[in-house]
Amino acid sequence: MMTQDLYKEIISISPDIIFIHDKTLKVREILNANDALFPMPSQEMIGKYVGDIIPDKKIIAEYCNALYNALENHQSSKFEILIPVRGKSIYFEVYTAYLKEHRVIAFFRDVTGDMQQRIESEKLQLFLSKALENMAIPTSIKDMTTERYIFWSGKSEIFGHSANEMIGQKEDLMMEKKRALAVQAFDRRLAMENRSYQGIEKFVLNDGREHDLLVTKNIFSHGKDKWLICSTQDISDMLAQQNQNRQITQRLLLALNIAKLILWIFDVKKEVFILDSRQLQGIYGESVEWDTEVSFSDFCSAIHPDDVDDVQCLFKTNHKGISHLEKTFRADFRKKNVYTWVEIHVSVEKADESGFPLQFIGTTSSINQYKEMENSLLRAKNELEITNSVLSSVLSISSVLPWDCDIPSQTFSCNYDIYHHESQPFPIDGKYYCTVSKYINSIHPDFRGHMETVFEELLSGERKDFHEIYQVHWYNDREYEWIEKQGAIYEYDEEGKPKTIIGSSIVITERKKMEQSLLFAKEQAEASNKLKMAFLANMSHEIRTPLNAIIGFSSLLVNTDDQQEKKEYAEIIQNNNELLLQLINDILDLSKIEAGTLDFVYSDVDTNALLEEVTQIAQMKADNSKVKILFTERMPKCFIRTERNRLLQVINNFMTNALKFTQQGSIEIGYRILNENMLYFYVRDTGCGIPADKVDKVFGRFVKLNTFAQGTGLGLSISETIITKMNGQIGVESELGKGSTFWFTLPYARAAEK
Repeated sequence: MMTQDLYKEIISISPDIIFIHDKTLKVREILNANDALFPMPSQEMIGKYVGDIIPDKKIIAEYCNALYNALENHQSSKFEILIPVRGKSIYFEVYTAYLKEHRVIAFFRDVTGDMQQRIESEKLQLFLSKALENMAIPTSIKDMTTERYIFWSGKSEIFGHSANEMIGQKEDLMMEKKRALAVQAFDRRLAMENRSYQGIEKFVLNDGREHDLLVTKNIFSHGKDKWLICSTQDISDMLAQQNQNRQITQRLLLALNIAKLILWIFDVKKEVFILDSRQLQGIYGESVEWDTEVSFSDFCSAIHPDDVDDVQCLFKTNHKGISHLEKTFRADFRKKNVYTWVEIHVSVEKADESGFPLQFIGTTSSINQYKEMENSLLRAKNELEITNSVLSSVLSISSVLPWDCDIPSQTFSCNYDIYHHESQPFPIDGKYYCTVSKYINSIHPDFRGHMETVFEELLSGERKDFHEIYQVHWYNDREYEWIEKQGAIYEYDEEGKPKTIIGSSIVITERKKMEQSLLFAKEQAEASNKLKMAFLANMSHEIRTPLNAIIGFSSLLVNTDDQQEKKEYAEIIQNNNELLLQLINDILDLSKIEAGTLDFVYSDVDTNALLEEVTQIAQMKADNSKVKILFTERMPKCFIRTERNRLLQVINNFMTNALKFTQQGSIEIGYRILNENMLYFYVRDTGCGIPADKVDKVFGRFVKLNTFAQGTGLGLSISETIITKMNGQIGVESELGKGSTFWFTLPYARAAEK
């Protein structure tokens, strides 16, 4: 028989709070009470109906149903309820049972801690499930016991099947049987060895194309259960980009090989050149191997003593803010005791925070042949000038008139007015013109019929040349003069028909006796003229590059004392310097873009001051009173946080294009705010415009809509890359013959006013 003390001790150590209710569900006794877990103290609950203790009707209904079931059916119940207690949620596990004398007992066990952990676990499980479902890459989970899929994310539908189709299935559903068996065997080995896998595999996805996928597989286990988690990433575009980068590198190295350029890097702090030893031997591979170092002292020891100071100054001076340098000097790098002319081009590749160079990149090339060509060109130019002077003197003294005839328009023209028809007393664009029919009517009637036949045969192509003596009047006093006129077909069109006749005319009224000497002079003049044309054609082909222009006119600049000539030569050199500098900068920027090393250094920028600077520089470049440069639209104050040099580079590209293709009218530059977070910049011109079918192509690499205009065709492509990198957009609006508007947008990152 249990004693009263033992009974109380058992009750006190029980984890449960015990409620005893009568048949009306009022509380008659509470054992092992804990007032912190209920809405009111235990003494106050004695004699109260449960509905007066717990106000929540839903909780009371569930509890009362369990009590009535115990009273009426003598059935026990076990359930969980939540009771709000002073702002907290208390979870109880409740067990109800029948007692004799129409009473019912309820055991309340506090399970709040366990319930909260279970709720958090369910939340975490839901979160993980949603996270997997919404991962940016396709993810699947396979139960390695059944080798069937138990999870298939939405992104995995790129394989052509949804989660509903793949859950509970094997690989046979998504690939041919042979490959499916191979995959299953491979996954089985991974599970057996508890290892991971990553590799590139090819799959035909739901777009019907074959893709390169980076497949990652990991095995997870719990006890004897194992799961394989597989994720894939489409790297087709990345591989294609890598291949494109490889091709561009090969092209650049091929260009270096063709130009016989040696590429090098100079470390300013270490004072050492780093280069590819193969290039020193004239071998250019598919990549650059920076495997050789040459100290600056060794480099300088090979330079001519007269040039070494200039070269040392080039590398040891802190060229802050200067992006490109070049130097021509004599050196004996091959140690053959023979100095040859060498040219180096240097650009700053890395700089410190203050802008002082830390590393240069450059090229070295031999220009000995160019120097020899320069001397040869100078001698040939002097000889040509002497020949032209003699020819001009002979023509002037002998009154010889060179002429040409355009056959399609049947028009004669000549450059100067020794003699001309009275209907055109003054030249038009430096020339005098006369139609063939009008000229024939000026011939003496005794010779007119014959000469008309001669010209008809020339114009039709039946005759290739002529040499005739006849009378014609072309003086203002209308007197007839004897002339000796000769000519020949000089040019044919694509169909083989005569296009141009060239020739000369000479008055021989008073010079019959000098016929032989004049004939000799004429032959010399023709030969000299042909030599001149051939020479100029050959030389123009050889010297048309900016490098040759710089070399040639630099020499002329030294040899002339005429200030006007010096100014002209300096302008030519400057223009070609800028063209060559732009070409190299564009190529370097393109290389940096492909390599992903294009630098962006952000700072606070006064937008109005920046565009004012661009406007002033453009006005000086324009040098044309017919074109106005206007800064038309702006904000009163606008300080932004941006990359100043890249922003300036894009606007200058727009302005340079506008200057090239605008002969009259205006070029407007401006900006405005589009919304709170975006600025809109534009350059609008009244130039020639862009054909509608070519507007979409202007931002492509090496695209030049006018092949005769200077430039590389890289500026707009690089501008697009810069704006994209700065989280903006770029575009153009144009109408042929009415002008163009190039624009871009940038995030409006406000900066403090200075």
